[in-house]
Amino acid sequence: MLKRLFVVMLAALAVACSDRLSVRVDTAGTVFDRAATIGSTVPVAVVSYIARNTGDKVAFLPACGQNPVATIERLNGGTWEQWSGGACLAIMPMSPIEMHAGNRVWGSGSIAEAGRFRLRLSYADNARLSGERFAFSEPFDVR
Repeated sequence: MLKRLFVVMLAALAVACSDRLSVRVDTAGTVFDRAATIGSTVPVAVVSYIARNTGDKVAFLPACGQNPVATIERLNGGTWEQWSGGACLAIMPMSPIEMHAGNRVWGSGSIAEAGRFRLRLSYADNARLSGERFAFSEPFDVR
């Protein structure tokens, strides 16, 4: 009887854990150098990243056109503060990106100042993006 109860509990736990929402965001490096770009004299670092749906549920990401919208946070005296992000031109479609389990999307952000940064990407289990959660990249340096 105890063995049967144990098997039922394990099966219930497996079902509960298999239906999870999880997104991971990784940058293309840990150090990015600023450089002048064509048409601009202000040096910027272009930080490329990849977001992966590591869960079992469909995840929805905020988007600007076909690209995910990540917020850039800067480390300031031991506290992470929003530095930029979340903006989209009104003429661009802002329908969320629907990302099925195992899928990935790529994005990038530009940083014109030196410092320690990280990316914050919001996601939810619905297209309204209500009840959003956050995925954070590992910190990286811009020089």
